[in-house]
Amino acid sequence: MKLLGIVPARAGSKGIANKNIRELGGKPLYRWVLDTAIKSQSLEKIIISTDIQEILETKHNNIVEVQKRPKELAQGESGSIKKVVKYVLSQLNDQPNYFAILQPTSPFLRVIDIEMVCCAFVNPYIDSAQTVCKIRHLDHAYNQRVVKNGWIEFAFPLRRNRTGKQAQPDHYSFGNLIITKTDYFLRTNDFFGKSVGIEIPWVFGIDIDYEDDLAFAERWWNYDRPTRTEI
Repeated sequence: MKLLGIVPARAGSKGIANKNIRELGGKPLYRWVLDTAIKSQSLEKIIISTDIQEILETKHNNIVEVQKRPKELAQGESGSIKKVVKYVLSQLNDQPNYFAILQPTSPFLRVIDIEMVCCAFVNPYIDSAQTVCKIRHLDHAYNQRVVKNGWIEFAFPLRRNRTGKQAQPDHYSFGNLIITKTDYFLRTNDFFGKSVGIEIPWVFGIDIDYEDDLAFAERWWNYDRPTRTEI
């Protein structure tokens, strides 16, 4: 399995200033997924796509390449992850069979998550595999609210009234990793296609998007010593 890891780490961020190099547990956020990917030994090469000078000037493991991101791919929506992945792939002489998107905002990615997602490709008919987290009851779509004319209403009242708690279908959110077949992505401009989900505990799927997320991750990391050894 010829697998490339792509770490997208641009300087700009709306939720947290300099998010990708903010420290968590004493090291920059982007280092968490990078160190885990190196430990897994499943990735043949890892490319950090960045415009952050601190990362560009840092020495890394010999399977890690730091690629300076063009300005036009570092500006908000113009730097969408699909465009970044296409650019990274276009700079390679030898295309990988698969690529993994290693998001710095998913610091609690584990080696076992990478291995389990890789194993899913024993099924030759899938286009991608990803980790997922089961949605808890209170966050389930049938329990979500919307505001209409100033009043709180259920988003899906008919489904909620017809489906008891125990009968609600399982819903899932994205976890912390997706691996996609390169030829499928380049052909369709889509990361998913026929995708297999590997369920992980929700805490390992924590996404750092706002200051509160970072504060919670810091507290959990410092408090839950037995669990943190899995990372």
